[in-house]
Amino acid sequence: RKTCRDLQPNERLCFPHRRKGESLGLVGIEAMACGIPVIGSQIAGIKGYLVEGENGYFTEVGNPYSIAEKLLEFAVSSKENKKRLSDNAFHSAAPYDEECVKNRWFLFYRVFQAEKPCSVSKDRDIYHTRNKVEKSTLQKSNF
Repeated sequence: RKTCRDLQPNERLCFPHRRKGESLGLVGIEAMACGIPVIGSQIAGIKGYLVEGENGYFTEVGNPYSIAEKLLEFAVSSKENKKRLSDNAFHSAAPYDEECVKNRWFLFYRVFQAEKPCSVSKDRDIYHTRNKVEKSTLQKSNF
């Protein structure tokens, strides 16, 4: 059974957009989860996960020549470079995996609950101890 990672090594996603309000650009992350490097506009949410020359390429917003230049740069790059871009793209999508996101939100929620101050002064020691434990748990999980 083939998966999206079995696509041809010449696959890439061209994701130009002008919308400054693009919060994340989920289509880019979905492509990267399949090991497909992204060529996209250097704007909004995509800047949070695309690293120039590592997992894809940035283009200038609204400049079709910039898009053509990056498409050509990818097309003429070596097989090794395309494989490196593909592998990096795949690993770049890992933090956006559903289970990873759930775990981070769960830890965030637990810390948020621990941040509530206690009403009884002797409980403050419990609060501070619990808060330290929760924060150390977050640091270990790369939250």
